[in-house]
Amino acid sequence: MKNTQPITVEDVEDIYLSAALVCNGRSVHSVDEVAPGRFAFSFEVTPKQEQLVSDYWNGAMRVEPRQFANAIRDLKARTKMRFGSF
Repeated sequence: MKNTQPITVEDVEDIYLSAALVCNGRSVHSVDEVAPGRFAFSFEVTPKQEQLVSDYWNGAMRVEPRQFANAIRDLKARTKMRFGSF
């Protein structure tokens, strides 16, 4: 039998935190516009997710700079593709 339990997601409006999460293997579940020009990136809530967020805010997370810059660029592109703001 397949598990049909709904996925719990957390919205993150901080693009830099979102990029850091992507650099650490997390996938963006969805992108939503929360106000004109402001976006939230949704991530599945897991124990790993909670630890990564804690590491980010405590300064314990390390990411490769080029990977981080690319993640920011990709997230910005997703907001433009999704909402047609070219």
